[in-house]
Amino acid sequence: MNKHLLRYISVLFPILVLSQSATWDIIQSEILLPNCVVCHDHGTYFTEQSGLNLAPDVAYEGLINQVPTNTAAADDGLTLVGNEGIPSLYSSFLWEKINAQDQAHFYEDHPEYGALMPMGMDFLTNGQLEYIRQWIISGAPDIGVVADSAILEDTTVYALPEFGPLDPPENGVQLHLGPFPIPPQFEREIWSFTELDTTGILYINNIEIIMAQGSHHYIAYTYDQIPPIGLPPIDVYRDIRDENGDYIPETMSHMAYQHFVTGSQYQVFNYHLPEGVALKLDSQFGIDQNSHYINYTNDTTYGKAYANLHMVRLGELEHIAEI
Repeated sequence: MNKHLLRYISVLFPILVLSQSATWDIIQSEILLPNCVVCHDHGTYFTEQSGLNLAPDVAYEGLINQVPTNTAAADDGLTLVGNEGIPSLYSSFLWEKINAQDQAHFYEDHPEYGALMPMGMDFLTNGQLEYIRQWIISGAPDIGVVADSAILEDTTVYALPEFGPLDPPENGVQLHLGPFPIPPQFEREIWSFTELDTTGILYINNIEIIMAQGSHHYIAYTYDQIPPIGLPPIDVYRDIRDENGDYIPETMSHMAYQHFVTGSQYQVFNYHLPEGVALKLDSQFGIDQNSHYINYTNDTTYGKAYANLHMVRLGELEHIAEI
């Protein structure tokens, strides 16, 4: 239904139309504003990274028929939210990102889509999800009532399966962080240096990473020599910020000597190098693990991450990849 017809109806039947606020207005004020705008607002890092600003003055235009900046979603033909009714539900990147009940499909079929949202908070309630679903299948209008606000009274929330570790690789190394606490209303980013329980040169052809809900990223670094300031202490969580949010120079000092090995912003990540190719890693300099978690709830949450580095023999390789 176009907006001109809706306005016409509102003149003829004002009690019918005005008995509830417009569905989009409720989505904006009761769902997006308290759950999403904390990250997706004017000038925030997450808005710049994702290209999505959900502040009230720009949210609607920024969603409707917009192509996601996530290249995998764009290549799959998704829009953030379409206005074509039911077909738009199945081509909506927003719906993919918030539909927690479909978590298994999301991470198994589309790990390159990133993490379920909102990050660092509880999932949207089942009532909020149904309310948005009805709005999308009704053409995602910016005026008019297309969903009953009583739906929002369902405050149940999808519960994640218990987070479990990866099975250790048959031939390789497993890295592990956590559980470490993230205080309420805080972002915690840590490094932790790990000595590898092997010696010599490792040749890695498959990398698996899983992270508990709320993670922004996990990265594994190494060194190509012992830094002048020495290697970091072993198995100590080194925070990048103090409790006031100020950067800690001692933690930052090792960054100048680190070399990226692997990492992910996807909660579930499984990367295979091409057959006959493996990444060369000198085990003597260990791995400096970096994890960033976000907690916008009022309770303490916990960060956890596992990474498997699967190894092959040098004789199986045709090419060696260098860091």
